Amino acid sequence: MFIANLQIIVIEIIILGNNIQRALRKDDSDMERTFLGLIIKILATFIAAWIAYGLINDNALLWIFIVALTVAIVNYLIGDLLILPRYGNAVATVSDGIMAVIVAFIIDLLTVNFNMSWVSGLVFLITIAVFEYFLHKYITVGERAVSR
Repeated sequence: MFIANLQIIVIEIIILGNNIQRALRKDDSDMERTFLGLIIKILATFIAAWIAYGLINDNALLWIFIVALTVAIVNYLIGDLLILPRYGNAVATVSDGIMAVIVAFIIDLLTVNFNMSWVSGLVFLITIAVFEYFLHKYITVGERAVSR
């Protein structure tokens, strides 16, 4: 069972590498759209983290930034490059919200300087999911226009 799970993980890593290579081979306008989408993702994730973990839990701005950057990178690599092309916007939106809360929870477990409550986690999940829904629409519009 462990070997089968390890094989699945290796295959997913290979697919992720292929998706990254494909993203790097896009022409300049697609690359600019992807870069802009990533910058927007980082900024919006920071705002969502600040609302959830700064206003509700009164965490330090540095830890909010660390959480936001980590969540944005994980959501981009897993949600946008793996899940969105395969399963569509709805599944990618839900998975991005859940992954965001899981990453924040792991950071909460690993450090005493960052605190998270159920309320702040729920607020973070909802704000990330709403934002990701619209960001995925923005990202996929560019891909549909290129594929036609």
